[in-house]
Amino acid sequence: MSFKTISRRKLLTSVSAGIASLTLAPHSSAINSPFPSIPASNILSSSPSRELKLYNSHTGERINVTYWEKGQYITENLQQLNLFLRDHRNGTSIAINTTLLDALYLLKETLNCSDDVHIISAYRSKESNEMLRKKTKGVAKNSFHTLGKAMDIQLPNTLLKESYQLARNLKFGGVGFYEKSGFIHLDTGPVRHWSG
Repeated sequence: MSFKTISRRKLLTSVSAGIASLTLAPHSSAINSPFPSIPASNILSSSPSRELKLYNSHTGERINVTYWEKGQYITENLQQLNLFLRDHRNGTSIAINTTLLDALYLLKETLNCSDDVHIISAYRSKESNEMLRKKTKGVAKNSFHTLGKAMDIQLPNTLLKESYQLARNLKFGGVGFYEKSGFIHLDTGPVRHWSG
């Protein structure tokens, strides 16, 4: 299936018991951040649907998909996202963590970003991760990328530092700031932040 022409779908499918509800940590303002605390649960609960418009910077594919609607995740559309966010090096995929998708949606909505979010890296197989560890500094041996719980992104027409500071305020997991490479890292691990 090609993702270059995928359009928005509105399918209502029963969510499987294995897909967990969103859980976000309590929110508080980041030190020295110009952004106030974001009531994430309020923003998410007030949205009748959650849609992601993504561009894969390695494959050139685009996807525009509603993955949550009327109180439930849409299984078929989550599967499309899993495939889209695959390891571009070997084509393998994994179930992408739904909290990570919700965190990305929340960040995009809070920044009022209507452009496609550029995906630099999402799922990464253990083989790809090990190869990158040998070539690049700062790649963790047990990266959250290998669990489908991390992605590296760019939000067009948004200041990178602004995206980083706001993501820190959301307190949903780890946030890395890679200014020279031009992206931020998001994951659903422990709440922490760093600059690379």
